[in-house]
Amino acid sequence: MEIAHGRSSVLRRRDRKYRPNPSGTASEEARIECIVQIARAMKALISREDSAHISGVRSRARQLIRVAVFYFWEEREFRKEDPRRPTSEKASTEESYSKLVYDHAVPASIVADLVLEQADDAAVVKAILEQLNFPCFIHQEEDKLLNQRKLKSRMPAAWDGRDPLARYREVGIKIPGYLD
Repeated sequence: MEIAHGRSSVLRRRDRKYRPNPSGTASEEARIECIVQIARAMKALISREDSAHISGVRSRARQLIRVAVFYFWEEREFRKEDPRRPTSEKASTEESYSKLVYDHAVPASIVADLVLEQADDAAVVKAILEQLNFPCFIHQEEDKLLNQRKLKSRMPAAWDGRDPLARYREVGIKIPGYLD
């Protein structure tokens, strides 16, 4: 099997255990509909008057949407640790899986908020996921750099709302084939 973008040897080793993802056989429309239904339910829960008295209801709703996006969207073609996932230049040379971080170019909480806001329009939710949901592997040191620059869970102040790699561009993280 050809390993794209110079994956680290630890990801190549995991590839030997690769099994196709059974949820990848569901239609794209069905996967989007599952995400939209969960987002609509969470939006309805948040809008209830009595939910204001429930501690952390919005953050729990966001968390459920993030989980739905992961299982119904991110894993549609291959599993999380599959070597075909985009990988930063630095992470691709790493020998230890423990030094890799599964990250989202646009933080998952931001994508979840956008999905929650647009829960009534499946076409818009699909466009958000296609454009902004970009999971990849980065190195632990690159993750620390994002933290130091206060970009761990937010986008740069000048973000245009469209470039999913703006955070990585801001701190110099290179993703071969996407951001060189």
